[in-house]
Amino acid sequence: MERDKEKTYKKDSLKGTFFSVLIVGGIVLLSWFAIWNLFLSRM
Repeated sequence: MERDKEKTYKKDSLKGTFFSVLIVGGIVLLSWFAIWNLFLSRM
C-alpha cells in the first residue's frame, strides 16, 4: 500500500514540475520575442 501512494505522489509531482517549466519557458520566449521586436522596430 505504501508503494502505491509513493508512485502516485511522484507522478503528480513530476506533472506539476513539467507544467511549471512550460509556463516559465513560455514567459521567457514571450519576453525574448517582445525584446527582439523592440530591437527590430528601432533599427
